[in-house]
Amino acid sequence: MLRPHYPKGTNFAKVFQTHINRVVERLNYRPRKRLCYLIPVEMFWGNISEHDKRAVLWLLINSAIKKII
Repeated sequence: MLRPHYPKGTNFAKVFQTHINRVVERLNYRPRKRLCYLIPVEMFWGNISEHDKRAVLWLLINSAIKKII
């Protein structure tokens, strides 16, 4: 997921940590289709309703089953 922000061959020794932190924060606050368009931070900290948790769990289970079949 970092490839759009850092082209191939980037020397990370020359990249400032503050820029990396901004990129990580941007990625963590981006809604994900896999999480019913919730952001990963909401899933991690549990700041979502029980209904949304069940919906995400249902999607994850179904996608795992499809990979098995």
